[in-house]
Parts: sequence; structure tokens; C-alpha cells
Amino acid sequence: MLRGHQSLQQLIGKSSRTRRAPGTGNKGKRARLAPEDRTCHVLTDKLLNEGGSQESVLGSDGSQPHLPLPLPCAKVPQPSSGVSPQPDKPFVNGSTMDFECPVVGLRHHSRATCSDGCSAWLSRHPDNLKDRNAIQVTVDDIDNEGECCAFGHIPAQVASELAGIMDDGLVTISGIIRFQANGNGRRATMTLHAVARECIANDKAAKVHKMLRQAQTAASLLLSHPPPPASECLRSNFAFVLESVLLHDCHLLSANDLTFSQSFKLLSHPSQCLFLRLFLRKGPWFRVNSLRYAEVSDMAACIQELAQQDLVTLVDKGSGTAKTLCHSMEDSKIPSLIEELVGILTAPELQLMLASVGDGNIRSKSRCGRQQLAINAIEMLQSLESQAPVAVPSISHVVALTGPCLRLQDSARATVARLQRLFFLNESQDLSSFLAVEYGAIKWPHYNVNVAHSAFTTQEHLMQYEEAIGHAQVLDDALEIDDMDAAEAALEPVWRSIRNGDHKRVAWTSPHEALGEEPPAGTCPSRPPNEANLTAQCSVHANQPKPPLFLARFCSAWVHVGMATVGVSILEKRRQYRQAVEHLRSLLGGNCCPSRRGYWWNRLAVNLEHIGRHDEALECCETALADEWLRHGDKLGIQRRILRLGKPPRRWRRPAWAPIAMQEPREVQIWATPVTINVTMGKTRYIGLDGEYCNVEEFALQHYATEQGGGWRGCHSENGVWATIFSLVMWDVLFSDVPDVFRTPFQSAPLDLDTDAFYPSRRSAIEARLAVLRSGGGRELLASTWEDNFEVACQGINWRWHGLDELVEIVGCIGGPGLAEVCRLLAEDHKGWSGGMPDLLLWNPSTTRAKLAEVKGPRDRLSDQQRAWIAALTAAGMEVEVCKVLDATSSSTPKKRRQKGA
Repeated sequence: MLRGHQSLQQLIGKSSRTRRAPGTGNKGKRARLAPEDRTCHVLTDKLLNEGGSQESVLGSDGSQPHLPLPLPCAKVPQPSSGVSPQPDKPFVNGSTMDFECPVVGLRHHSRATCSDGCSAWLSRHPDNLKDRNAIQVTVDDIDNEGECCAFGHIPAQVASELAGIMDDGLVTISGIIRFQANGNGRRATMTLHAVARECIANDKAAKVHKMLRQAQTAASLLLSHPPPPASECLRSNFAFVLESVLLHDCHLLSANDLTFSQSFKLLSHPSQCLFLRLFLRKGPWFRVNSLRYAEVSDMAACIQELAQQDLVTLVDKGSGTAKTLCHSMEDSKIPSLIEELVGILTAPELQLMLASVGDGNIRSKSRCGRQQLAINAIEMLQSLESQAPVAVPSISHVVALTGPCLRLQDSARATVARLQRLFFLNESQDLSSFLAVEYGAIKWPHYNVNVAHSAFTTQEHLMQYEEAIGHAQVLDDALEIDDMDAAEAALEPVWRSIRNGDHKRVAWTSPHEALGEEPPAGTCPSRPPNEANLTAQCSVHANQPKPPLFLARFCSAWVHVGMATVGVSILEKRRQYRQAVEHLRSLLGGNCCPSRRGYWWNRLAVNLEHIGRHDEALECCETALADEWLRHGDKLGIQRRILRLGKPPRRWRRPAWAPIAMQEPREVQIWATPVTINVTMGKTRYIGLDGEYCNVEEFALQHYATEQGGGWRGCHSENGVWATIFSLVMWDVLFSDVPDVFRTPFQSAPLDLDTDAFYPSRRSAIEARLAVLRSGGGRELLASTWEDNFEVACQGINWRWHGLDELVEIVGCIGGPGLAEVCRLLAEDHKGWSGGMPDLLLWNPSTTRAKLAEVKGPRDRLSDQQRAWIAALTAAGMEVEVCKVLDATSSSTPKKRRQKGA
């Protein structure tokens, strides 16, 4: 992947997995999403594209809504007086209690079938990945010769009360399955029958009775107030989004946007639900006859209402709508319209149309897959030159097979997309985030939403930002298919913007200036790199305050600079070094993306060397050292390049920092036997100590686990385990109340975490937390946060990679001073230190020691960022080394264990 491409994908809403972006139609581009965003969209697909019921989205583990903030459709009613309290009495051997409880997650266990009144029992599943309190409902499957099958789960609210007493073996719970009809299909409940298993002491008897009473209350509450349908959640939560944007960002909305908001409010609730369902489905065209939703009782009336408000386009055979639609479109868009409509035809329908309309030659081609059938159909419809105008009969042929079709108006889609952008400030999130919360698919942290400033100053700036995001999407699409010509075309508006100097007219308020204080001595003031060059044409008008650093990125120039970084990589790949040098100098003359400046300086020096201008490359590096944004690995790389280029006679005096920059870390060499070498990927497999094939890091872990290697426990996680520990011990600091950093209830981190604004805004809280860590309080902090926030989405934390006991053990072996220093580095510059941590974290519980090791193969070298991390960890008093895995079959090195460095 080209340098900068990953950051570009994150900007446009991509990160790890792919999905089709909602509202983009059948040709919509697939976006890579973060885990929490991926969960939201999988949930949306189940609910909206399949018309699923609430039972299909309540997790198979029975998970229920966990709401970070009060939201529409998210109010949890208090228990009503309908729950019949039972008198307090000892729950002793033979005592029983009966109550009704809903069963959730039915669709996840479709193999199990049972009839009304069949017997069932409960079993604990503490290893459930979604909920450690999970309780499964098991039945005898009458369609599978009495085999026991999972039927569903007890809701999380009830399971949390019953899990403890079931684990202690104090009760057994069985019951009877009952079915009830509701608006979304069949609803299952279970009459629970709890029986005390043994004679228990009075204190335990009181506890059991209390837990059962609380479980009964929770079950009664769920039965009387079931979760609302997905469409109703969407409708009320979209209204919340709309009102929030109108409150904070009304000045950014166009006349069309405001017209849409009024039109939408005039719709009936069923019509609003229908519109939002269609928006989140793939589309863009939908068959009217296939639209069926429980909350839309009169589909025809709702469609007519949407059409009257000019929110949908309806096409029907014989009504003249096809002709009207084609006449209202530009000729260049009609082929795309035909392609979209053909996309909703099934393979048999395509074959029928080809047979009835096409000639014999086309019919012979119809014996193929659906994709080829669609291509043949499009070619056929576009070749009907004898009919005028061409598009009208073409559409009529399609509609004759599908029946009436509709699509949302492009203007309506654009407005909803804009509302989502203004509300979430995150291209990977949309209305599905609300559904994920409502139905317990994801938990968000608790924090205060505090919006003090708009992310955009004027409507013009918002439109320019949206246009730039479109350019970035086009560039990413071209790179995905390796179309460099299309990529160059997508970069044209970027180079034009940079030539116009847009990236030089971006300003922000430095963190210390925002706090009204002077930066402490020896710290970076985090000012715009070329603040002195800002002119009267600054993108922030004189009568408007400058945005904080973490909001400055929401401008077109910032997006274009990110794209330009990718463009420079393309030029370097094509060995067009002179053009790359020109563009890098332009980027360094601007104020956008200051965290990239170290990379730009290094690439400028490299490219100058490529074209033989070594003296200029040396001067470039010496100039770079004066840049306050040059940090960590980038700074070390520049220093090492100066020492290499600045030998006599170019430079006679050796810099004072030279010994530190050239210091080599301790190195340990071990030998392994390679078995497979993948030349294209640069990966080598080795025969492990257990005889199995492994990679270089796994072999190193096996070596360190041996007695000769030190008997270490370890994991290969690079930054993963450190990011998890940092977020857990700094949880309260991360989610403290700071203006503008939490703007929606759906954030896993503050907006300023990866900027220089994070530390100054929380200096006192961070220093207090570091003092606690330094004094040895890390284990208690980590354990407390884990217990209170397990499975809550938080940037950096993967709840499945490491267990609580292992993390507590690791923190104890690292020690307070070392842990505090690592957390200080991450707090001061989270983005700058987010990469390059040593591969292996090793610890020994018996000696309470920890060690880090960077593993390198025979041809691998340390990167500058890795060297910077090793130097920082060594300065913090931690044990760090480089583990060099050499080829045991090579005759160029002696086969013995060697150590280098002090």
C-alpha cells in the first residue's frame, strides 16, 4: 500500500473490513470499517435489508441496549407496580419461584424447533464472547429426534441476576416455552421455574431470594416495555440528529436542506420510517411490490406521500412517469439509469427480456451467469436505435417485468448524508449507530457531550470539504484497482489547490493559546508550522475565531494535503523524483497535517539524493532539525542522514547529538532453519522448536520460553498490548469533560487524542494519574476499569486479545516507573508514538521482570521509529533488546549465540 493511502481510507470512512456504503446504490463503493462501525452496519443489514424483527437483532447471547447518554427511543422505563412482589422469606431447600421471562436471539438458533408448551432448561455459558453472564435456553428438538438444541438466550438484564447463583450451584431453573404473536412475527417467552438445590445458610438464602426477585423485576419490565421496532428507533433518532444539527449547525445548511427538513417533518410516522429504511438499504431502485414492513400498513399511501413531498421518484409502466423521468435527465445520465434498473432484475427475468426483446444472437448468449446476462441486457437496451427516444422503451421493458419501482431523490439522499456528516464528523458512521445501541450490539463509553463550536465556519467551507471528500473517494477507488491513470486524474484538483496556496491559509488555535497560557519551557507550542506566512486570505475569517487544532482538519485543504501525500508516493513509485521534490517543498510550505512534516522532510532528502543533489539534501536535513514538528523516529532519521551525508569535506564538525543518534541497541542472535521463502511478500517460515512451521516472531517467543532463553512468558502484539493498557489505566482521563472533543454519544475516543491538544487540556489529571502509576497503583486501576467497562468500545482496547489476569500480571512485571513513562509518551503525543513499539513483550511472574524485544530476520533492519522507541524505553529503565533470527543453514555466519551491545 502506498504511503498515506491508509490515512486516506480512514478519512473517507475506511479502516479494516469492507461493506457497501448505505445510500450509494448497487454500484456503491465498499468501505473498510473499524470493528465498532462494522458491528453497526452488520446490524443494519439484518434489520433493514431483511426487514428483520427485534428478536433477530437481540444478540444470540441475549445482550440488550447499553446507552451512553439519554437518547430518543432509549428511555428505560422504571418498574411498574405490575410486578407482584413476594414476601421476603428464606429460599431454602425445595423452595420455588416462578415468573415469566422473554427469550431473545431466536434467529441465531434457527435449527431448534419446538411447539408451544414444550419443556426447556437453562445452562450457563461463561465463555460467551458477548456476555460473561450469558444463559442459554435449551430445548428437545422435536424435528431432530429429540436432540437437545440451543433455542435462544435469556436477556442480559435477567441473566446478570441469575448467573451468580447458577454458577454457585444454588438453584436449578427449568421452564415451559410459550409463543405469542406480535407485529413482527412470533415472540417467545419462558415460564421460569427456579428450585433451591440444597440446604443453604441464611445469608445465602437471602442472596438467592434477592437475585431471583431482581430477575423477576427485570423480566417483567422487558415484557411490559419490549424494545421498539427498528424503524421506530431510526425515525425518532433521525429526528434527534436533525434537531441537533439545526441547533448547532443550521448556518451550514442550504435552502434545499432546510426544505427537506420541513418536508420530512410533515410526513406521517409510517412514511418517515419507510424513507429511512430505504435510505439505509443498498438500492438505489426498489420494487414497490417487494416493500413490506410491519410499521407501514398502507404502503401505497406512504409512497404517494413521499412522492408529494418530492422525496422519491416513481416509475410505472403506462403512467408516463418513465418518459417524464428521461426527459428530466441529461442524456449522459440515461445509460447509468438503464444500468441501475437492470440491476434489480433477477436472472430469469433477464433471460425473459432477452428472449422477448432481443434477437437470436443475444438469446444464445443468455445461457450464462446473471452478471453476463445483465451486461447483455444493457447492451441490448442501449442498441434499440429504431425507437425514439431510446431510453423510454428501454425503461418500459424493465418496468414491465419488475412492476412499479421507486428510488429516493438524489437531493434527499445528499441532505441526509450531510446531516449525518455534521452530526457524526466521521465518514464511517451513520444512523445504524443508533440501532447498534438500541439493540445492545455495541456499548459506548459514558461521557458528557459538549459542543461549543461548529466544525465548519461557513456553508462554503462545508461544501468544499464535501467536494474534497468526493475527490478522496475517487482516488481511493482508483488505487484499489491499481489504475494509476485514474489516480493521476483524481489528483488534478489536489495539485491545483496546492498551487493556489489553499493549504497555506489554514490556521488554528494552539492548545496553550486556547488555555490562555504560555507553553512550558522545552515543550512544543504546537503552532501552525508556517504561522508567519498566514495572509489576509486566511480560510478563517478575521471576525471568526480560529478553530482548535483537532477541528482544523475539517477543511478541504487538509483533505487535499492528505491526498497529495499519496500523490507523492505515486510519483516516487514512477521514479519521477523531480516532481516529487517540487510537491514536497509545497507541502512543507503549508500549515495542514503538521504530524506528517517529519515524513515529508525525510522523503524530500531521499528524493534529492535520488537526483544527485547531495549537498542540497544535507541542507534540507539541517533545516528540518529546526522544525518543531519533527519528532521521534522522523527526527532520528534526519539526524542519522546528516551524519551520513555530512562527512568531510562537506562538514568538518560533528554534532553534539551524534553519539546518541548513532547508538546501537543491545542485540541477541539466534539461529533457525527456514523452510519456505516467499520472495514476493518477503516472508520466511521457520521450523519451530516444537517441530511446527512458524514465523520469525513465533520462533523468537519459543526461544525466550526455553530455559536458555530465560523462561519468559510473552506475546507478539507490538503496540496492541500497550494501547490496551494505556486506555485502561487512563480511562477517566480519556473520557473527561473537555469542550468539543465529544460531540456525539458514539465515540470511542476524544477527537483530540491524536493531536497535540490532548495533553495540555488535561495536564493536571494526566500528571495525577501518572503519579498513581509510578507508585504502583496500575494493577488496581486496570482491574477496576476492566470490571466497570468490559466490552465498552474504546480506541486501542481489544477485549479478546488478553484476559484481565494476564494484563494485571504484565503490569505488575513492568513496574510503576516504566509503565508511567510509556503512558506519559502516549499522552504527550499519542499519534507520534502509536507505531514502532518492539514486537514482543516478555514477562516473568516469578521474578516480576519484564523485557521487550524487537525481532528481525536475516535481512531486516530497524526503522527509525523503532530505534526511537528503543531509546525511549531504555531511558525509562526498561530492558530492551533486538533479537536477530539468522539462517542456521547459511555458511556465512558461525552457528553460535552471540550478543552485541552493552
